Amino acid sequence: MTVHGSGIVSSELFHQNKFRFMNTYHDAKTGNNMDNNDQQTNSNFYQQDLANQQGSPYMGSGYGGPGSSHGCDSSVERKAPNIFQQFALSFVPTQYGRLANVKTGSMIGFVTLLTLIATIIVFISPALSFSSDNVNAMMDLIPDFEVKNGRFSIDDEFTYANDGMFVFLTDGVHRFTYEQVSAIADRGYNFIIMAGSERISVMQNGEYQQYDFKSFNRDIPLSKSWIVNTVVPVLKVIFIITYILFYVGRTLWYFLCAAVYFLFAMLIASILHKKQPSGALFRAAVYSKVPMFCVAVLLDVVSFVNISIPFIFRIVITMAFMGFAIAKLPENN
Repeated sequence: MTVHGSGIVSSELFHQNKFRFMNTYHDAKTGNNMDNNDQQTNSNFYQQDLANQQGSPYMGSGYGGPGSSHGCDSSVERKAPNIFQQFALSFVPTQYGRLANVKTGSMIGFVTLLTLIATIIVFISPALSFSSDNVNAMMDLIPDFEVKNGRFSIDDEFTYANDGMFVFLTDGVHRFTYEQVSAIADRGYNFIIMAGSERISVMQNGEYQQYDFKSFNRDIPLSKSWIVNTVVPVLKVIFIITYILFYVGRTLWYFLCAAVYFLFAMLIASILHKKQPSGALFRAAVYSKVPMFCVAVLLDVVSFVNISIPFIFRIVITMAFMGFAIAKLPENN
């Protein structure tokens, strides 16, 4: 019994020890797997962090990378020039690649401002002549007169002779003949006004005309005060309207000419085998007009320079300038 009992005890102890050994082996194996998982996880985090530090292989050409075309450095290089920079770059054909990045609104604003400044410069002299001081000084030179019931009357005879203009007003005679007016023109005057009590004679650059005061509208009291209070203000309004229409027409004409140059720009690009978008070619046409446009305005303003550039010559220079600019445009702007 003792042996048998001892055998039973030994058998139970054997099974208990076997069970404990298996649990211990299982725990050890499980713990080892957990350590391996932790190490693998840590390795993954390390590799990910290393990749972040080294950078993605696509960062060189992707968004925001150092070599990206959308990075900060590239965006600065491709930033479109402002209006003042556009004016300066329009004289440098090798820099038309930067002008190709100008937005449509900015380009229109540039041309509008350019034509506005040119119109102001050209019209500044006539505008000053219509100033209140000049008009009042001119009216002070004219004596009091009146046209009433088909007759011209004036307090005193009036004579003005200056800058190729001759004016003689009197009511002491009825009219002046063509021979009398021509005799004044032979003295070097190209604009002549001579008025008697019944007729006024006018000669401008050799063309002679005469008008009878009886044909004037008798409902309008023609006099010096009527001219000062009615005619002069109307002339100022007409001058302003003419100024605005001239400015709008000049701006539209600029774009119309640029559209014609654009057709030649496409032909030049085809001959040079330059693959350029239509927007870049149109901008080349617009900005290539600036140099000769400015030269023409400058020659109109400078009074002591009696030089005018023929229109066909301006076209040839602009075409050559535009062709050189297109040849220097980088591909795929």
